[in-house]
Amino acid sequence: MAYPYITKADLESRIGADTVRAIFDEDRDGDADDDKVTRLLKDASAKVAGYLRGIYPLATIAANPPEEVLRLTLDVAEAYAAKRHSEYVQRDWEKLMLAAERDLKSLRRGETRLDVDGSPEPAANQGGLTVEVPAQLFTDDSDF
Repeated sequence: MAYPYITKADLESRIGADTVRAIFDEDRDGDADDDKVTRLLKDASAKVAGYLRGIYPLATIAANPPEEVLRLTLDVAEAYAAKRHSEYVQRDWEKLMLAAERDLKSLRRGETRLDVDGSPEPAANQGGLTVEVPAQLFTDDSDF
């Protein structure tokens, strides 16, 4: 998978560059540790992809993430960041995650859709199965 869906700049725009630095500067050199930020971005993207899998083509999503995917991924990333260091993100991480999961479940159930026209929106028949069965299996002289 082409993770992450979001960038460090996206996260900084959402929660602030100073907050990102405070949460992820474990070596205290004044900059957020890239490996820690990247791990958070990948984890948030993987969680969102888990809800999209089987409904949307993940390769298409990864190639050009729709705005709704970016928003949902940032929601999850913000919750993960708040969980990591709640003293820097003054919001309840559990409430943030519950809200993100509610939106993801709504998308998964088809109650909401991505904000795109055409691909990657799924076809109207989501989950139906069509199989071709040989005609000789269904004859008029069966003993059913």
